[in-house]
Amino acid sequence: MGSDLVGMELLYDVADAVNGFMNSGPPLLVALFWIGVAAIPLTLVHELGHAVAARLLLGTEVEVRVGSAGKLAELRLGQVAAKIHAFNVPGRAAGTAAFDDSRARVQDALWIALAGPLASLLGVTLTVSLLSAAPATGIVHDFLWAAVLVATFGVLNLVPFEFQERPGRPPLRTDARHALDALKVARELR
Repeated sequence: MGSDLVGMELLYDVADAVNGFMNSGPPLLVALFWIGVAAIPLTLVHELGHAVAARLLLGTEVEVRVGSAGKLAELRLGQVAAKIHAFNVPGRAAGTAAFDDSRARVQDALWIALAGPLASLLGVTLTVSLLSAAPATGIVHDFLWAAVLVATFGVLNLVPFEFQERPGRPPLRTDARHALDALKVARELR
C-alpha cells in the first residue's frame, strides 16, 4: 500500500508542476506567436541532432530542412546542408534530416533516430534553466515559456507512432517508431 501512495504522490506532483507551468504562460494568442518564433531554432536543434549522428556514423552528406514556407536561409556546415524557413504549414513535419542510409547498420539507425530527441532534451534543459532565471512576466518569460513547450515536443518524438501527412503519401514516423523498427530488424537478424 505504501508504494501505491508514493506513486500517486509522484503522479500528483508531476501533474501539479505541468499545471503550474501551463498557467504561467502568456495569453493564447501571445503564446501561439512565441511558439511559432521558438519552433524554428528548436526544430533546427532537433534535426541537427540527427544530422550530426548521421555524419558521425555513416559519413554521408545530410540535408536538414526546417519549416516549409518563407525561406529564411540556406547554409552549409561541412557535409550538412540546411534549408531554414520562417513558418511551417500545420499538419506537416516541422523538420527533416535526409541522408543516404543504404550503408546503415541497425545500431546506426537506432542512434540516428534517438539523436534528435536527445538534442531536444538538451534544448529542454537549457530553456528550463533560462526560464527559471528569467523574470516571471514579460517578453523574455513568454519566449522562454514557449521555447520550453516547443523543445518538449521534440522530446515527445520518443513516443512511437506514425501518421498520414497527406492521402496517398507514405506515413511519417516519429523518431521512436524508427528506433523500434530498427530494434525489430535487429531481433529478426538474430
